[in-house]
Amino acid sequence: MNKENSIATTTNVNLSHPLIDTEVLKYGEKVNKERHTPTEQEKISYRKGKAGKEFKYIKKEDCWDWLDSHYPVNSYEIDTASVREIAGFFYVKGILSVYVTELGIFRKVESWGCDEIEFIKGTKDAVAMMYLKNAETDALKRCCVKLGAFNDVYSDIEVDKFVVSDEDFQWYIDNILDIVVKDIKEKKLKPRSLFMQIRMFYSGKIDKEELYKHYYGG
Repeated sequence: MNKENSIATTTNVNLSHPLIDTEVLKYGEKVNKERHTPTEQEKISYRKGKAGKEFKYIKKEDCWDWLDSHYPVNSYEIDTASVREIAGFFYVKGILSVYVTELGIFRKVESWGCDEIEFIKGTKDAVAMMYLKNAETDALKRCCVKLGAFNDVYSDIEVDKFVVSDEDFQWYIDNILDIVVKDIKEKKLKPRSLFMQIRMFYSGKIDKEELYKHYYGG
C-alpha cells in the first residue's frame, strides 16, 4: 500500500446530545481499545543496551503491516528542518498522516525519533552508520504508538490520558457545548475548535472552573 494525515479521541461515554458526533466517539473507543491490546509476542524483538540492559522494539516492517491493517491510506515524511545532533544523539521529527475511514478525514501525528551516535574510540569522529535512517524509523514507530499501536512495547512514549469523569463530561454537554456550537454557527470559531476543546477538557488540560469563567465570567 501507499506509505503515504488530527482529531480528538475519547473513552466510553453515554451521550444523548444530538450535536455530539457518535462516529467521533466510536473512533475514540477504537483507538483506546487498540492501546490496551497486547502486541503479539512474535513481533517483539530485543536488543542489548548499555550496562547490560535489554530493550524491546518493533521492526519497521511490522509498523507498516500495522498501518496497512488499520490505516491503509497513509503517508510518512521527515521534517528536514528538524534534523539535529544533541549530546551524542541524532534526532529527527517524523510526520505520519493517515486517513480515518470512519470519519472521512485525515489525521496527522508527529513524533521525534533518535539514534545514538557511535564514535571511533579515542576520537570525536562518528562511525559511519545510518543515523538518519535509524532515527527516521524510530520516529515512525513512535507515531504509530500515538495512534494506539505497540503501547506495551514503547511504554515510555506519552499518549493521551483521559482524566475527566463521565459526569464531568456531561457537565460540559449541559453547560458549554451549546455555546461553542452557537459560536461556530456565527462564524466566531472554526468547527475544529469544538473537537480541540473537548480533547483538552477530557485530558485535563483545561478544567470546569476555567471553562465556566471563560463563558460565564466571575
